Amino acid sequence: MPTNPHDALRAWFLGPRAENAELLERLVIESLRDHVFWRRNYHPEDGVVIREVDKRQEGYEEAVATLTQELMGLLAELKRDVPVFSGRYKGHMIGEQTIASQVGYFATMLGTTSRQRTTFDDPALGNARVSSAVQAVVAFYAPVDFATMDAQAADPGGCTQGAQGHDEAGSPESRWLGRPLPSAVATVRAANPLTYLRATPAPPPFFVAHGTQDCNVPHGQSLELVKALKAKGVPQSLTLLDGVGHGGADFAQLQGRVIAFLDRTVGRG
Repeated sequence: MPTNPHDALRAWFLGPRAENAELLERLVIESLRDHVFWRRNYHPEDGVVIREVDKRQEGYEEAVATLTQELMGLLAELKRDVPVFSGRYKGHMIGEQTIASQVGYFATMLGTTSRQRTTFDDPALGNARVSSAVQAVVAFYAPVDFATMDAQAADPGGCTQGAQGHDEAGSPESRWLGRPLPSAVATVRAANPLTYLRATPAPPPFFVAHGTQDCNVPHGQSLELVKALKAKGVPQSLTLLDGVGHGGADFAQLQGRVIAFLDRTVGRG
């Protein structure tokens, strides 16, 4: 165990000067490489669809150029829109959700939209013969329903150190959706993983964990998620860490239980 548990917090954020850029890049690249390895070795007898000669065709090169140009434009827009995360802003280390929380949200969304067609799907992409259904979800302090976050943050059993507001125009959720949450009811509903849970034929098992003193994402979000999963009959477990905030070294104690959960649901193969 580290002598100072707070040292672990430095590994959970990109940092005001992007000090953890190398760490974030390594984790993203490792995730991509692992997915590519899996895809290349899944039914290796299948033929190649995109040949090297196809990549030299005019239409292919034009599409790559357009994709690159659009990405550069999007990145420029994001620089103008998203506030700089530094110690001068509330958003850094106080109002900023951790990487784990953001990943938890997307994992939950993938889990609740499994085996159904949603507005997020593009039938022109992917391999129709290979299922993309998620087999298990690990969600640490993940936001679920943006519309209920402020009410849950005011719960006397939650954060006592000044909870982050979510309905206001400058909140991470409002900025992501493009306008204040109260004026984006339809978009908030579309961004809620629970919107798709009822139509999912067989949602995967969930391992959910949250700190009761989370001032960024109230632990009521995980309670709301687990309640909906139970109503659907989805296998799930919820661990509430009493007095623990948004992320940190306290969640390391759950590593063994998470691995055991994945062994049971996905297996080692």
